[in-house]
Amino acid sequence: FVFRASAHVGVMREVVRTGRPLNVVDLRAPCGRAYYSPSLHDDPFGTGVAIRSVLVMPLLGYDSASGKSNKVTGVVAVFNKKDGGAFGERDESALAIVSSHISTTLEFAHGHEHSFDHALEQCARAVRVADRMGPAAGGLCQTAAAGG
Repeated sequence: FVFRASAHVGVMREVVRTGRPLNVVDLRAPCGRAYYSPSLHDDPFGTGVAIRSVLVMPLLGYDSASGKSNKVTGVVAVFNKKDGGAFGERDESALAIVSSHISTTLEFAHGHEHSFDHALEQCARAVRVADRMGPAAGGLCQTAAAGG
């Protein structure tokens, strides 16, 4: 199920603001409540499935002012791991790599062609960020900034 949502609310807003991934194990737990919104998470788009956990990665684009790929141009989010558990390190690394590929594709689509080395560095950066997140722990919010 794919949908578009505003990146100016909740978990997505935090990822856009910080440029760092965010792994919330339980939106209703004390640490997740800052991001929880009944209208967004209890029955999104009439799916009948409540969102409990969320893993969000930034999509990074090229910032011509700094010459670096550190401008947040969007986010990719996955909800409710299929087995009902928390998103873990492997999920974080996999989504970081997918997000890196999406970011690179968007860069090319918008005419911001950079070297192949630049694309590889962007992918490596995404994996390093996911690695700094550390493993997801039950009931905790995980961010790269928090270091796990």
